[in-house]
Amino acid sequence: MKVEDFVMNEILNFLITVKDDREPWKVKHLLSDIVLLVFFARLSGVEYWDDIEAFGLVYETSLKTVLQLENGIPSHDTLQRVFATLDPQVLVEVTQMWSDLLEESDLSSRNLFRFSKRLVAIDGKTIRGNASQTQKALHIVSAYATDLGISYGQVATNEKSNEITAIPQLLDMISVKGCVVSIDAMGTQTAIADKIIKKKADYCLAVKENQKTLLEDIVPFFEMSQEPDDHYHTVEKAHGQIETREYDVIHDVSWLRKTHPEFGHIQSIGRARLHIEKNGQASEESRYFILSCQVSAREFGDYVRGHWQIESLHWLLDVVFREDANKTLNKQLAFNLNVMDKFCLAVLKRLDFGKKMSLRRKKYALSLSFDQYLKKII
Repeated sequence: MKVEDFVMNEILNFLITVKDDREPWKVKHLLSDIVLLVFFARLSGVEYWDDIEAFGLVYETSLKTVLQLENGIPSHDTLQRVFATLDPQVLVEVTQMWSDLLEESDLSSRNLFRFSKRLVAIDGKTIRGNASQTQKALHIVSAYATDLGISYGQVATNEKSNEITAIPQLLDMISVKGCVVSIDAMGTQTAIADKIIKKKADYCLAVKENQKTLLEDIVPFFEMSQEPDDHYHTVEKAHGQIETREYDVIHDVSWLRKTHPEFGHIQSIGRARLHIEKNGQASEESRYFILSCQVSAREFGDYVRGHWQIESLHWLLDVVFREDANKTLNKQLAFNLNVMDKFCLAVLKRLDFGKKMSLRRKKYALSLSFDQYLKKII
């Protein structure tokens, strides 16, 4: 049995046992059938509820090999209503099951990480189509395990500024023990740093103007230092330009802990410099970070670049699933679709079609011949 076969069977068994809060006498369709029908349809690029119903009718025979569907395919109204009232934690647990089972199977088959600790990147995304004249757009903060390509925790908030309060809530929902948590500058708050340490994890936090005095102490120290404790650089040619990335780390930061006792767990600081040459013109950007552990410059570089995977995830949600174009106003329904689509992205990445294909091409291939590919998924 393939890893994916085992994982999907476990998920199916879990969904069958989930408590259904609907009134029993009204229930014609199993919750597990509805959730997995939506999953299969979204995986194949189906966006609208009436189209999900149509998808089910077209592939009903094949779907009945894995789903019960005792009363046929649910109507689009039923699909939307049930999915809108579904406890989001059900989908979160499905995603966590997927990540846990994949991790278990991968331990013996491949190198776990390029660095000593798993990187969990945390960032938020606004679902712009959810906004209206009477409500602000839904904003979802996610935790992304970069080595597995899985978003295994998310929490909703109404405004970007509320990420500061949402991140501790998210950390309480997931296990990050032994990991490095990376967050952009908005998350560089003493309460968040303390929470990460209490969760027995380490952090790599960006420092910008929102921590002005901290930044003002870090920048000159790099400029005055003759040599950092460790240095690493890469040179790449991409998009018609030459990109040179330099990573410097300094481990002796006892002076910084004394100056900023609120960040008393800082063990090293890092600088990431990006130098770009294009059409005879050059530009340079420097970013600064605090870390609660000591790392090599190469490892620091991997953490900095690894964090951008969550930015890529948010970009893919728009490109592959057109999330910002979705006008779903019900916030719980929009949240559930966000969790489902992130799960679909993780599955699409692992699906093997026998040749290299973009995620959009994979989704399109599924839409054309879903019955032929069903056994690859379940």
